[in-house]
Amino acid sequence: MKRTVFFRTMALAGAICSLGLSGCNDDSDGAKVSAIGVKEAVYVSPIMQLSLKDNATLQLTPFIMPQNAANKAVAYSNKYPEVLEVSASGLITAKAVGTDTITIRATDGSGVKVSYPVFITNHIVKATAINVTATGANMLVKIGKTFDLGATVTLAPADTWDKTVTYKSSNENIATVTAAGIVTGVVEGNAVITITTADGSNISRDCNLTVQGLVVRDANYDRTGWTATVVPANAALSDATIGGDNPMYLLDDGSIEGKTQESCLSVAKPGRTAPLDGETTNFKVSFVIDMKAAQDIDYFILRHRSDNRTVALQVWEASFYGSNDGTTFALIKGKAVTRAAGNNDPYTDFPNTPPNYTALGADDPKLNAKITLDATVNYRYIKMTYDVWNPSASGSMQIAEFNIGKMVTE
Repeated sequence: MKRTVFFRTMALAGAICSLGLSGCNDDSDGAKVSAIGVKEAVYVSPIMQLSLKDNATLQLTPFIMPQNAANKAVAYSNKYPEVLEVSASGLITAKAVGTDTITIRATDGSGVKVSYPVFITNHIVKATAINVTATGANMLVKIGKTFDLGATVTLAPADTWDKTVTYKSSNENIATVTAAGIVTGVVEGNAVITITTADGSNISRDCNLTVQGLVVRDANYDRTGWTATVVPANAALSDATIGGDNPMYLLDDGSIEGKTQESCLSVAKPGRTAPLDGETTNFKVSFVIDMKAAQDIDYFILRHRSDNRTVALQVWEASFYGSNDGTTFALIKGKAVTRAAGNNDPYTDFPNTPPNYTALGADDPKLNAKITLDATVNYRYIKMTYDVWNPSASGSMQIAEFNIGKMVTE
């Protein structure tokens, strides 16, 4: 392609002089400028014409009349810098299709100047290639999620005149794509997104797309800074081996330093130990977790001890409440099963369940009692009441860890 620049003579004297005709010479020494011309111009009636190839520049070489003018310096200017640029040395760079006016002025105080209209045409650089990054060329998108394919696309060469491209999905039942290149996964499967130039070069490129199903996973909250409180306070029982009387053992995610057994919170069973503060026939022990900020909650996980796992030491059922002021609690889930089944544990109600002293690893899933909620709730304070336990064996109920979390879809 070529871009062609035309100069139309605006001053008759300038045109005559640029053709080298007579009438412009003044041989007197120290004379001022009387006329200005451009040597690169080719006269094709009725205009002076210059041609430039794409991505090229043209250096103007003015000639001054008279030849012995004392000061032959000139200055260049134009009206529309978005159409063309002209440097102080007379270097023209065409920038866009359009019309402009370039003026060449003598700087010797003579006031001589010449102006030419400039017509820039055929300034079209077509694309030769569509470049896409590696992630754009082979996209992975989850169902319902988006990928900005447009952000990964560039055209070559860099100065392609029209950088517009179009996008088309081979199967809109699997994935859709907007005019801006935003790809959205619809269902699992494979599709192709075709990118096509709009500048007349008719270049296309296919990008592979895999739409993946969503993965839902548990995400336990970081418990750093949380606090735990037992109600009534004297329900927490001390034990030199397992700790027991510190409610924070619910949140420590480990063992007590110097002890071989896993730490846990041990609380008294109402009716099987000395009377607790406020104890009545239907009295229940509880603990309250303060997360320090309200959180979306989808589940609770109560982890039993990994050693001495007789069901007599477990809480069999519990209820869960939420609050944002720490005073008024609303029921979240009542009478949830919290007892865990272990090795050789038939998970039948007492007294048919035999004692089981089999130790499990701290990460064994059998230790976890997960309480999944019917709907997401949002609370800062969580209270758990001990509702049902073995009434005929052991004097305490022991919980190693208590976790709160939400379901994450990704």
